[in-house]
Amino acid sequence: MKAMNDYAVQLCDYYSKAPKAVIAAVVVSFLINHFQTEQGTGEVAHAFLKEWETLYQNGIVPQRPPK
Repeated sequence: MKAMNDYAVQLCDYYSKAPKAVIAAVVVSFLINHFQTEQGTGEVAHAFLKEWETLYQNGIVPQRPPK
């Protein structure tokens, strides 16, 4: 990924300073706090997979999401 992308711009210095595991944990925490319903974590997993698919389809990440 190039050094200055939309993620780096939005996260300022945090993108380069934070370990990617921390960024991932923050994202999952955000999903849980904003998408979790009475039905459990299915909605969180669906939102994560949908975003991953979008990133993959647009060539932003090379890793194909699981089906």
